[in-house]
Amino acid sequence: MLKNWIKSILKDAVSEYFDDSDGRSKGIKRRWRYRRGVHDKPLRVKPRSPDDNIIVNFTGLLVDRSVSLLFGGEKDVRFDLPGDGETPEQAYIDEVWQKNNKAEMLYDLADYGAVSGVCAVKILSDDDYPDMQVIDPETLEIVVDQENIKKIIGYSITYTIIEYDERGNERKLRRQQVIAPDEDTEGKTWLVHDYKQNRHGKMEEMEDSPVVWEYEFAPLVHWKNLPLAGSQYGRPDLTEDVIEINDAINMTLSNAQKVMRLQAHQRVWGKMLGTMNISNWGVDKILTTQSPEAEVKALEAGGDLSGMREFAIMLRDAMMSIARSPDPSTFKDKVGQITNFALRVLYKDALDKLETKRRLYGDGLRELNRRLLLLNGMNGDAGRVVWDKALPEDDIAQINALTSDVALGIASKETAAKKRGYDWEDEKERISSEAQDADNIGGLILSRFDRGQ
Repeated sequence: MLKNWIKSILKDAVSEYFDDSDGRSKGIKRRWRYRRGVHDKPLRVKPRSPDDNIIVNFTGLLVDRSVSLLFGGEKDVRFDLPGDGETPEQAYIDEVWQKNNKAEMLYDLADYGAVSGVCAVKILSDDDYPDMQVIDPETLEIVVDQENIKKIIGYSITYTIIEYDERGNERKLRRQQVIAPDEDTEGKTWLVHDYKQNRHGKMEEMEDSPVVWEYEFAPLVHWKNLPLAGSQYGRPDLTEDVIEINDAINMTLSNAQKVMRLQAHQRVWGKMLGTMNISNWGVDKILTTQSPEAEVKALEAGGDLSGMREFAIMLRDAMMSIARSPDPSTFKDKVGQITNFALRVLYKDALDKLETKRRLYGDGLRELNRRLLLLNGMNGDAGRVVWDKALPEDDIAQINALTSDVALGIASKETAAKKRGYDWEDEKERISSEAQDADNIGGLILSRFDRGQ
């Protein structure tokens, strides 16, 4: 019965092409549009009229900051596997990631996660080193057990390809890959079904499909960008409320732009002018009249530009707070006065969010490495993920703290050396050698002094 149920799910997945009943795909498309700076224009523009719309892409800035904070440290993220020295497992994992352009792949994962809420990597078998393909979450559907959301029933990846007929006409055709456990082996292997859309618009299974994946784990690993209870997809950094605030900022700035354009030049009005003469005086002109009751005045500028500016700043602060992203512009004039502790206090919310993401991404990357090791017939212990420091350290403050700890006897010189990034064994040998050289020089000086030299 379970086998028939899985088959019915796969059949429905193919026939429905992509289940977007909850609007997930539509939401991801909109977030990608905003992330790239293509926002909805707040003001309508009449034909042959100036366009006063101003688009400030804070949504893209938030995603860039999130990606850089996660993977943009001075040191690359490292995978520290068990064992001393360069073990075969360590060398293999490092080589696999190098072959797959580690930095670019990690940035892509963080970008997809920040926009869509989920990250996914598909493992493609290869003779020497596996290829790892970052999956666009918009094309991915994760099918889970309705009674146990942690139990994966299958994956569906749906995308579009372009083909040309004999006349050179372009046609867009759907492709779909469905990955599910093989019940005949009691879940010890997985089946990879490939479907394509024929010229009549129907989905049909391709030749050599399904392909058996001879492992208990799927050839696809996914994890959440941020926690979202009750969902297998996770939460993005770029949420709907953040987008709406960015729209409000664009509206405020666009209205200010329109006010300045309409009132860039003074509009003069007059009454009881009677007969007037115009006299040239440099680049300006002077109006003269003989009427004693004549008045010439300028229209006062409308629109509170300073109020608009303050409102835009308030919206930006609210946006950064909701997104849990610190805004350096709020304390850029006080950088020299801020201590490392104060900086951590200011960045606390962002650091807490970063720690949450590091745990989720770390679990996903370790699971990916575990499967890579097992594919190569190695021990599946993936060790740990080593992250770079989130904030720059104050060297002077660190040195003073370590000096105090060593003087109090609560820390050794070896610990202090490691904290400062030195190799203690090498440094200890050098210190001993320098001390011996100093003793030799001191003895030579004393012996010569005794001889009256």
